[in-house]
Amino acid sequence: MIQILIAICALAFIIIRPYRVILVNGSSMMPNYHNKQIVLAVRYFDINKGDVVVVRDPDTNGRLIKRIVAVEGDYYWQYIWIDEKKNSNELYWFGADAEAQAKKFQAQNNNPNDKLSKHQIKENHVFILGDNIKNSIDSREFGPMHVNSILYKVM
Repeated sequence: MIQILIAICALAFIIIRPYRVILVNGSSMMPNYHNKQIVLAVRYFDINKGDVVVVRDPDTNGRLIKRIVAVEGDYYWQYIWIDEKKNSNELYWFGADAEAQAKKFQAQNNNPNDKLSKHQIKENHVFILGDNIKNSIDSREFGPMHVNSILYKVM
């Protein structure tokens, strides 16, 4: 009887798979996580700012490892400008002093065609970024993500 109970528990653990070994692919989370590094992730979790999570890539349906920088109800500032090559550029600010930083940047650039806007994260959404901000595809590309897109939380 004990063997059957152990077998059932082991089978349930395998099916539920609360833990998962994830291979980091790329350099978007450097210097904290490196390409080909193995991390342990958990399926059931609470969501908090600063957490590193594995999300479903909205473009490829693959997996991305990113950090949550804003959660529902948080505000962020977005600054958009067009450079001399007619490329659109964006900057983002988060946190308590985000508004002051964004407005200071706007004042320094002083271009009437630039756009500074304030956004609030919707219910059940998060804004995620790679730690290596210059080499990351994240919410700056596809916007805030629904929490259902989060597959795992990195331990």
